[in-house]
Amino acid sequence: MKLQSHPLSKLTNYLSEQLGLSFAGDRLADLEKNIEDLADSFNFDEVDQFIEWMVNHPIDQEDIEILAEYLTVGETYFFRDAKAFLVLEQEVLPAIVALKKENSRFLRIWSAGCCTGEEPYSIAMVLHRLIPNIEDWQIKLVATDINASFLEKASAGVYSEWSFRATEQELRDKYFTQLKKGGYRICDEIRHMVQFKWLNLADLDALKDSSLSCMDIIFCRNVFIYFEQSTILNVMAQLHECLVDRGSLFVGPNELPATRPPGFAAVHRPGVIILQKAPDSETESLPGEPIEPDSDSDSDTIFDTITADAAQAIPTFEEARRAYEQFEYKKSAELLLKRCLAGKDADALVLLSKCYANLGETKSALHWCQLAIKANPLNPFIYYLQSTILQENGDTQQAIACLRQAISLSSEFVLAEFTLGNLLKQSGQEKEAAACFTATLKLLNLYKDDDIIAESDGTTASGLKVIVSSLLSETVRPSKNI
Repeated sequence: MKLQSHPLSKLTNYLSEQLGLSFAGDRLADLEKNIEDLADSFNFDEVDQFIEWMVNHPIDQEDIEILAEYLTVGETYFFRDAKAFLVLEQEVLPAIVALKKENSRFLRIWSAGCCTGEEPYSIAMVLHRLIPNIEDWQIKLVATDINASFLEKASAGVYSEWSFRATEQELRDKYFTQLKKGGYRICDEIRHMVQFKWLNLADLDALKDSSLSCMDIIFCRNVFIYFEQSTILNVMAQLHECLVDRGSLFVGPNELPATRPPGFAAVHRPGVIILQKAPDSETESLPGEPIEPDSDSDSDTIFDTITADAAQAIPTFEEARRAYEQFEYKKSAELLLKRCLAGKDADALVLLSKCYANLGETKSALHWCQLAIKANPLNPFIYYLQSTILQENGDTQQAIACLRQAISLSSEFVLAEFTLGNLLKQSGQEKEAAACFTATLKLLNLYKDDDIIAESDGTTASGLKVIVSSLLSETVRPSKNI
């Protein structure tokens, strides 16, 4: 069976329109490899006949379920991206529980693109151990996916050892039962907390379902890497409508589009990105939203208040780093300021800049970043840090200049090349952006698929390759005037 008169692009364009999927890079190669089996699933002997029928055939849920078997990836595990669950358990959920425990005690959470269920069950376990009187709460935990076979496995709640590679033994012992025939079954108490539902995220009308409204938290991670950029923006806009005011949308590292979706404030934590819905009726900055510091809160003033006596007991860098990793940015900054007072410590200056960036004090963050550059002018990663702060400050051109400096110091700095491409694309410099994305892909080819990219907060080479391929295909594709 050979593909004859109809190019595969005819099918990929159609699926992009219907499902919002991107078929850049390796994903197109996977489709080419499986196209004959896909045609056979729809009872066609010839691939070109299948494509002609598909692009002229109204697509329905049954068709989408068949396509999903070939177009979606089922690789996940419990507590994947552990930092996100740490922030969920230590920061996001405690704030919501404290707010609601005296009145409604009603909590709504949605795991979008839940795959085989490990993510929503992980959320359920966090809830169960965080809320002592959980039986007194009305908790709605919805999990959706486009792949029906994934949902079937999720509903069964039986998993192999591979799903537990990031799970504490204590949790496995408490919430799972080992089966004689192999595998582990999740306990009914956790399994019954999750409601599984089929959903095509690209169907914006389906996202308006009342059962998906008024969500306190939405997890949509490792999903947008498969979507076209235009689809990401459309879906994010609808997810914004699904959230309550100040509701939290968890997304994967580097899954955000080049332009931040309107109506959201970005909350940055180490290795975690949360988009928080900004209330329409309020104009004050949200917790974690980058804001300009008051004139009397500049770091110079704070620096000057430290006495020589206080500097005698100089904290170790490890103390400050541990505080930072526990999201105690003010405490970390206080420790680091004492180190910086004692002398030029480049590592302390860099981490201090990150502390202020996470506290939303961009002016102070830039101040300490500039001092770090003076202390170590040949470190490309500090210029990259400076560019991220400048981006938060809305200074795109200066951010671009810093990224170019970082790349000049390290021609193999993958994330700097990728970020530069994003900013150039955002600035309308399509040709230059395409060159950056092409260079990024060449650098990524030097990595193994599961290698973690430096400064990326946990993004793998294969994950970033999918994103870059999608952006490159959009950058070089002629725009359509509608």
